[in-house]
Amino acid sequence: MFAPVAGVMVFDYLFVGRLQISLGALFDPKGAYRYWNGFNFVAVAWTAIGFAICTFAVPAAWIPSLVTLFVSGTGYVLTTRLLSSRRAVASSAASPVP
Repeated sequence: MFAPVAGVMVFDYLFVGRLQISLGALFDPKGAYRYWNGFNFVAVAWTAIGFAICTFAVPAAWIPSLVTLFVSGTGYVLTTRLLSSRRAVASSAASPVP
């Protein structure tokens, strides 16, 4: 379970947030990190998908944790960018916070 969570968190910090975190927005109830009523459903979905991939699809010889980290992280970034062009909430979540 830790590999998909780490993949989503690391890829969000590196590629979505572009190495920036706004500490004020973390505690603001209407801030950029609010997402959909406090839940980032894209992150939750890719964590579940990554767990399923790690459990059922990746052979032990491929280092399942590492493969899962990259698959869940890449899927999260691509889904976030796809949704950011269609939804206002996803657009604010997909842009770096100053």
